[in-house]
Amino acid sequence: MALSGNQGYDFNIQMNRENEADDIKEAARQKLHGLLLGKPFLERWQPVMTELQWVLLGRLNASEHRKLLPDYCYNIFDLHGRTLYGSLFTVPETFQCKDPQKLADCKTVAEAKPVLNIDWEKAGSVSAAGLRTLQFSEQELEGKLLELGMSDLSEKQMEEFDRLLASKTWLDEQFSKTQTGESGKSAEEICETLIKTQAETIRHLGPYLEKIAFEWGPDALDGLKKGEAKGTTGFLDVEGNFKGERKLKHPETYELLLIVWPEIEAMLKSGPPKRMEDLWNWLAPFSYAGWIEITDLDQLVSLCRSIKLKLRKPGAPRKSK
Repeated sequence: MALSGNQGYDFNIQMNRENEADDIKEAARQKLHGLLLGKPFLERWQPVMTELQWVLLGRLNASEHRKLLPDYCYNIFDLHGRTLYGSLFTVPETFQCKDPQKLADCKTVAEAKPVLNIDWEKAGSVSAAGLRTLQFSEQELEGKLLELGMSDLSEKQMEEFDRLLASKTWLDEQFSKTQTGESGKSAEEICETLIKTQAETIRHLGPYLEKIAFEWGPDALDGLKKGEAKGTTGFLDVEGNFKGERKLKHPETYELLLIVWPEIEAMLKSGPPKRMEDLWNWLAPFSYAGWIEITDLDQLVSLCRSIKLKLRKPGAPRKSK
């Protein structure tokens, strides 16, 4: 059936808009592709997870700790700690040791009780949150990948995916750290090994705490069980989403700022100093594609002020010579 004049005009407008939207998204994909070719995802994300864990545990031995990331990342971690990780608690919040030397010499729970205070409800919450995360990774993550089209890639696509995930140099370093004496494993196999190690720790934490709480006394066991109930439902919802994410105004923007920390660190150290306009122009393709919530320079300046990402302030246009 032929389209009338107005219908044909409207159809062409719609097609042009769709083509323009596709071009915008493709520009963002190409930019991200180039970033990951320069520094693959796991090499970016590993220090992020290492430092996030350090912050969530309470910044232990802060005077001796060597920061791996720009300062603004730690302010994002603090924000996430108040929102996404509300059911997780730091080591100092959960355990207070009166005499570490005496505790090291204790051989029974009865000997440890006088020198160690444990908030059993917080301990139970942390343990259950870890178990819920493990459940998600083993039972629900594959479904999420299916939705994203990431679980049925061709051999060529898998090779490209491996290249963007981790470099051979990084993988070799991981082999040397695990001291397996093996080589030639893919990024997925490395990740699987690391995840299995963490999973075993999570699986054993709950039963271990329950055994100690049982020996500690009825109040300890009661507090542990109450904490487990809160931790199971207070971290991830039944669909595997962070329960506190709705408290964040710009979750995707924060996530991207963590992923691209190497590029932002280079901006912070550059000479002459980069301006906020430079950061906005660099982030703009992701904004136009709808990957982040920030839509203009003013919003970016406000967000950067909140996380103390300090570039030169936007200034008046440079005068022509």
